[in-house]
Amino acid sequence: MSARKLKLVGFSKTQIDFDDDSELASLVAHLDEKFFNKRSEDWHLKFMDEKNKEAFAKSLEEYLVEFGIDFSNDPSISRLYVCDNLLSQAVDVIYNKNENVHNYTSHQVSKLREARISSAESSKNPLNTIDCTETNIRTQIVDLCKSLGIIEHPNPEVMLRAACQFIEENLAEDEIRQRANEEKEAKPRNEFSFKNFPVGLDDQKDAALNSAARCLRLLSVASLRETQTRINETLAAIQNLTMTAKK
Repeated sequence: MSARKLKLVGFSKTQIDFDDDSELASLVAHLDEKFFNKRSEDWHLKFMDEKNKEAFAKSLEEYLVEFGIDFSNDPSISRLYVCDNLLSQAVDVIYNKNENVHNYTSHQVSKLREARISSAESSKNPLNTIDCTETNIRTQIVDLCKSLGIIEHPNPEVMLRAACQFIEENLAEDEIRQRANEEKEAKPRNEFSFKNFPVGLDDQKDAALNSAARCLRLLSVASLRETQTRINETLAAIQNLTMTAKK
C-alpha cells in the first residue's frame, strides 16, 4: 500500500498495521468522513470503539459491499487489498473534484513546461526589458541603426536585435583584435600616384590642364562607384522585401 495515498487523503499515519482492528477502523472511518459520506458520525464512533471481533468484521463487510468488495463471494480478500481499494477510490474523488483535472493532459503539461523554460530564458535577456515602443528609445534605436548602416524597419525591436547582432559579429573585442592582427600581417598597400594616373586624352603640354583633367576623371570614377553602390543597396532592399513577403 502506498504511503503517498495515505498522505494524499490526509491520514495521520504513513503505514497501516492490517492486524490491528483499531488502525483499520480509523482509516475506514476517516475515508468515509472525508470522501465517501456513506455513514453517519455516530457510526464512525461506534465502528472505531467496537471491541467484538465478530461484530467488527460484520460491520466492515456490510460497509465494503457498497464498494463492490464482497467477502461472501471471495473470503480470501486480504485487508491489504481492502485498504488499497478504498484509498484508490478516495484518490479518485480528489481527482474528480479538481476543476482543472481535464486540462492536465501530457500535451498541456509539456506546453506549460516549455512556457516556463521560455519565460526563464526571456527574463535573462536584457533586450526583453526594453520598451521599444517608447518614442525616445525608438529614436535612439533608429539613430544607432543609421550609424551602423542598417536599413530602417517598421518594428523597432527587429532593428534593435539587428543592431545587436551586427555589433556582436563585427564590433566585438575578439573581432576587432583579429582584424587588427590581420592588418598588421597584411602586405603594404600600393600607393596611388596622382601624376601617373592616366588623363584619358592627349597630353595638353600644360601641367595645370592635365591635373584638371585627372581630377575630373577621378571625380567621374567616384561618382560611378557611388551610383553602383546605391544600385546594389536598392537591389538588396528589394530582395529583402521579396523574401519577407514570401515568408
